[in-house]
Amino acid sequence: MSSSDMEDSKPTADQFKLQSLLLDQVQLALIVRDLEDRICFWNKGAERLYGWRADEVAGENVYDLLFPRELQGIEEKERVLAETESGRASCVK
Repeated sequence: MSSSDMEDSKPTADQFKLQSLLLDQVQLALIVRDLEDRICFWNKGAERLYGWRADEVAGENVYDLLFPRELQGIEEKERVLAETESGRASCVK
């Protein structure tokens, strides 16, 4: 395959727009991120599920947005709290 063939096969802006319109018709939440975990695409299903519009989340780190620091590790905290309340916890960090 020559370099001109590869250039011809690259999606155009119109093709990206058409793909985005089609993906917005999907009822499921579709989120596309780049290699640095920044949100590149957020469809209408994601808007309905998470409550943010695509223009509000574009470029945001997907993990920081969907898993805020205050919620990370909450399961472990709940387990320790439950064990403490029942008198089973021997050491709490």
